[in-house]
Amino acid sequence: MGSLRKTGVWLGLAEDSEEDLDEDDYTADELPVRSRRHPAVRAAAARAAAERAAAERRLPVPVDSAPEPETEPMQIATIHARGFRDARIIGEYFRQDVPVIIDLSGLDDPDARRIVDFAAGLIFGRRGNIHRLTRGVFLLSPLGTAILTGEGQKSSGGDFFDQA
Repeated sequence: MGSLRKTGVWLGLAEDSEEDLDEDDYTADELPVRSRRHPAVRAAAARAAAERAAAERRLPVPVDSAPEPETEPMQIATIHARGFRDARIIGEYFRQDVPVIIDLSGLDDPDARRIVDFAAGLIFGRRGNIHRLTRGVFLLSPLGTAILTGEGQKSSGGDFFDQA
């Protein structure tokens, strides 16, 4: 019996036949141990090994290069404030974690300050950030929203309160 055949018999992948056993070649200590598996178990093991080998030879399946987005696209609300009554709309959007751009350019100074004070309370309560985009235009960003500056760096949002 060849060494490959012996290995196959030892692994249970092939059956050993009586003619393969040469008792003259072995001493009493070296007699081969017969497999304790039943023929049905050996056949099932052989089928499983053949299936594994066939699975390894399968060709790869092409996959779509762009995965579908799992989340909804990000929304940003833009409010052109006409008075302090618009503060409620600003608060409702921000409470839903929607970033809000507030344009205060059409307001007189006292109403604009009231809305900015309201926005500061919103971002404090919701742990967000406020960013001054231009004169009279502010961005309220909820917690977890990254704002990139023109230099590609993230803005800390603390610069708004550092103004005198």
